[in-house]
Amino acid sequence: MLNYTWTVFRWATYAPLLGIKDRELLPHISVLIPVYNESHFIRKSIESVIGSDYSKEKIQLVVVDDGSTDDSYLHITESSAAAIGSSIDCTVVRHKHNSGKREALITAFRHSKHEIVVTLDSDSILRPGTLRNLVTPLILSSTVGGVAGHISVLNVASDGTHILKTLVPRLLDILFEYGGNIPRSAQTKHGFVTILPGAISAYRRSAIAPHIEDMATRTFLGHPLRHGEDIELTMNVLRDGWQTIYQRNAVVHTTMPSSIRGAILTYIRWERSSYTYLLLGYLQLAITEACKSALGAFPGRFQEKTLESGDKEMGNTHQIERSARVGDMYPVLSLTCTALSSIFGIGTIIFRLVALSTDPWIVVTDFFCLIIFSVWGSLLFVPDAMQEELDSAEADLYRMSNHDDPGCCDGLSRLFWKLLYAPLACIFQTCFIVKRPNVRWTQNMQRSG
Repeated sequence: MLNYTWTVFRWATYAPLLGIKDRELLPHISVLIPVYNESHFIRKSIESVIGSDYSKEKIQLVVVDDGSTDDSYLHITESSAAAIGSSIDCTVVRHKHNSGKREALITAFRHSKHEIVVTLDSDSILRPGTLRNLVTPLILSSTVGGVAGHISVLNVASDGTHILKTLVPRLLDILFEYGGNIPRSAQTKHGFVTILPGAISAYRRSAIAPHIEDMATRTFLGHPLRHGEDIELTMNVLRDGWQTIYQRNAVVHTTMPSSIRGAILTYIRWERSSYTYLLLGYLQLAITEACKSALGAFPGRFQEKTLESGDKEMGNTHQIERSARVGDMYPVLSLTCTALSSIFGIGTIIFRLVALSTDPWIVVTDFFCLIIFSVWGSLLFVPDAMQEELDSAEADLYRMSNHDDPGCCDGLSRLFWKLLYAPLACIFQTCFIVKRPNVRWTQNMQRSG
């Protein structure tokens, strides 16, 4: 409850930075898109970059086909030709074999040229103003090393005949808010956003360059890591003393599974990555931040660091003095509660099921408390709806090419069903906790077979 209250308090004081509109002030950027078997969507992703209101002459687009076995490469080459025609500097790289997203990102980074690097998933679509809003904090502050965008599920709109097909994506969209966008708003206060999502994030090249090559050899318990590259990059950026923040107005629409099984497997992958990097040093890093906060009253305790920043391709690198990040108690509380929530959640569910046989009213009371709590918490979705309405108004003047995609709901429509489905989403998340051990057991049996 303390963590939730603290999160809401910080969320209430959060406001995104307004995107810089003067195109002369916008820096050159490299947009990296790793692709594997996304023939049905990669074209839309590239077209959303073309449809951005960012100066095309200042965009380098790097698309890496990681050994796709479908016709993704055909769509990439055709779309890249359109990008070049719009004055975007486009580079296409093709791996002979599938090597994984980590290797694809490393390849893309090697071909990038500029100081600001943006990662974009191949199943995601940018809003017109997303790139501009995303890089603004990096322009305004030399202490910011990474910026997280706002993730919104794309395939949530319904034509009225297949409502069940959009139910799971809508529930996941709500969980994105509860577990991602809202906590990032709270973490931004002291520049300690713990995950810059791969779907849409921006980094300083100087902040991630020392760690890119190490991603290929990272192991856990003797096994190579094949997941969680976004968490790893964020952890390294924070460990080096950079600030990471969240921009609610840098929106990306991404596709999510429409089946319960697909949603559970996706949720397991996220949980596995979170626990892996907690053990690899994230919790220790959060404890260090708490110690900094406790010792912050003592001057001279933390030293300034000098790093090189700027755009090597454009020949304007320079040295910057960067003070160590101010400590904060919130990250250690947030990460600890996140780590223990699933464990205590399973225990609570088992306890309540046992109590059901003797006192069924306990479970009924818990159920109604869950409903009330989720309805009250869903009011936090209102600012996001207002932001989406504002983005839609701006997009009317500068429409992206796929604006008529049925997945791009307007803010008020999205708010309506978020308020409607919020209680169901909480129950859905509880089912994730119960199902997780069974799915892992099933996967292990499949591997052994």
